[in-house]
Amino acid sequence: METPKYTMCHKCGGNLSARQSPLYCCGCMSSWIRGFEDVLPMPEAIDHQIEACESRLRLFIRQGREESRLSEVRKEITRLTEAK
Repeated sequence: METPKYTMCHKCGGNLSARQSPLYCCGCMSSWIRGFEDVLPMPEAIDHQIEACESRLRLFIRQGREESRLSEVRKEITRLTEAK
């Protein structure tokens, strides 16, 4: 049986596939597949999302965002790490 693949948003790292999974969904306004996005199996998709969250966390820290927002991203990283 072939391993399911997940199409990942090039901007936010969210899941564009219709399948249910522990991955977070794309949060961009358009959320449509253009054909150049990464298509990854679950373990790699989770790693991809963790990297996207870590990048977002670094950005939020540089921007001086409030701790509650930083905490949300940290929780998402923990949730994804536990899903591995």
